[in-house]
Amino acid sequence: MKKWSFPVLLLLLAIGCQSNKSDVALFEEGKIRISLSADIRQGYDPLTVTFNAFLENDERTINREIREIKWLVKGPHGFTREHVQDSFNFQDQEANQENFFYWETVFHVPGRYQVRVIINEGEFSSNYTSVKVLERPGRRRN
Repeated sequence: MKKWSFPVLLLLLAIGCQSNKSDVALFEEGKIRISLSADIRQGYDPLTVTFNAFLENDERTINREIREIKWLVKGPHGFTREHVQDSFNFQDQEANQENFFYWETVFHVPGRYQVRVIINEGEFSSNYTSVKVLERPGRRRN
């Protein structure tokens, strides 16, 4: 074995150990974010949209005790809505593979909507994601 190979091996081992930090350590570092997506970003009214979100960092999804999930919706003409899911946690504490939060809603009025999720009363919050609802061709609104 060459003289330089042992220090390089130690360095690689140290780097590898850092990437296996516990979820608790990752939360203490504050590098956790919420990834939010919508299955449909644009369509005709009435538009059913499923939103999925999960806690993650640069390496993987993260488990966390969830007490409250709040979905905030802003829409056309000053429309606002809050949908709160108390203790509604789809995070799988075992597999760490299906760590997600889920919400499905129907948009009936055409316009652009902004949706955001807030977890544990503001401990974590996502960026807004946008959904555009188009008026169905040939439909007359009253």
